[in-house]
Amino acid sequence: MSYYIATQIPNNLITFPERKLVKNGETDELKKLIFRGQIYIDDPIDSFAKHTLLHDAIVMNRDELFDFLLAQGANLMVRDANGYTPLLKAASIGRAEMVKKLVEKGVDPRHTDPFGNTPKDKANLYNRYEVVKYLQEAEGKISRGELQTVDWSDPARIRRSGRFITRFDY
Repeated sequence: MSYYIATQIPNNLITFPERKLVKNGETDELKKLIFRGQIYIDDPIDSFAKHTLLHDAIVMNRDELFDFLLAQGANLMVRDANGYTPLLKAASIGRAEMVKKLVEKGVDPRHTDPFGNTPKDKANLYNRYEVVKYLQEAEGKISRGELQTVDWSDPARIRRSGRFITRFDY
């Protein structure tokens, strides 16, 4: 299987200043940096976990930043160092509203991590039953043709700076 993962960060960097802005909830400052072209929404902001802004918005429960990144067209299938997409991450930690928004944006809830676990499997593993129920319903809607998914392997979607988004085969 091939995935796109955030990679190629200099080894001497542990975390970028942007990560502190996410942690502190300084969404307006992050927006300024993005609009000025000083940071790219799909580039990693952590050299260990390879999290993008979207991953960190989910982990740190920053709804405003999450919604902004979705509106700006962030890559919803970029993977961190563990092979987690934003949907896998949100399902694992029980961010039900974020899970719903990602699925509504066209992320297929049946995709897997490198070990074959779907977002529903991850949610079930961590007892996130509200998320499990939603993902079961979403899978049913896809099977019935009531919910459409987006082909995130389209090269036009793998973009932004291109500096740090790399194809990775598991």
